[in-house]
Amino acid sequence: MLTAASSEDTQFPGDQGESELLAALVPLTQWVGLEEPSHQVYCTPQRSPPPLLPLLLSLLVLHATSRSSASPATSFLLGRRPGEVDGWVLLSGLATLLRQLHPQVGEEVSQRLEQARDSFTLASEAQEAQHTDMFLQQLRHSGPAGVL
Repeated sequence: MLTAASSEDTQFPGDQGESELLAALVPLTQWVGLEEPSHQVYCTPQRSPPPLLPLLLSLLVLHATSRSSASPATSFLLGRRPGEVDGWVLLSGLATLLRQLHPQVGEEVSQRLEQARDSFTLASEAQEAQHTDMFLQQLRHSGPAGVL
């Protein structure tokens, strides 16, 4: 197929305008925030977040990183099994959420991940410590200045 596509003799159909499926998908992706997730509002600032949200988010990250492996191809974490969350997906979702919450939530998540990394290091669990540190560093780079 690739050979046929690169051949100069191959005739492709002409531009017939935007497909109906694409026309239907564009507004849906805009509504759910897939077009620009960092500009999508997922929670209103008037409501305060649940008191244990930083703990829950930290546990979510630790669970995901413990089920991940470092990938040289992406320079980040990938799920070990099909269907598990990849590190980049979790990172972008978490960073988007933290931008919309009070900055203290992001600081608490960062502190808890640092504490977990240090605990893994003391327990000689090098892989868990490395994965947690890798995620923590990327989270700090993806967050707004001064938040994480």
